[in-house]
Amino acid sequence: MQAFTRACVASQAVVRDATDKAHFRLRAAQCHINPRQSKVLERLLDAGHVGSGGGFLGGMSTDKYANITGTSKATAARDLADLAQHGLLRIEGLGKATRYVVNVPGWEQPAIRP
Repeated sequence: MQAFTRACVASQAVVRDATDKAHFRLRAAQCHINPRQSKVLERLLDAGHVGSGGGFLGGMSTDKYANITGTSKATAARDLADLAQHGLLRIEGLGKATRYVVNVPGWEQPAIRP
């Protein structure tokens, strides 16, 4: 019986994550984002969140964005700021420690380990 209960809870989590991602993608589609931004958002969504056993370690930084998309740091900063302005990303930290995390209610990202 416990195995069945655990399987049901796990199935509910998978369905909830799929629903969260679908709602997020609908919001993103209404924001008319560019292909670079879409690529990074998909990368963040694919990584999942702590509650699902995943997450994008340390969040997205301008350096990571520039490496993933092949753009300059300045373009990365503008693209990330635009996504945050649209409410698709949350900003955590300040200055060089600024990180961007996907803004899906209930999703937490793993912190950088010291």
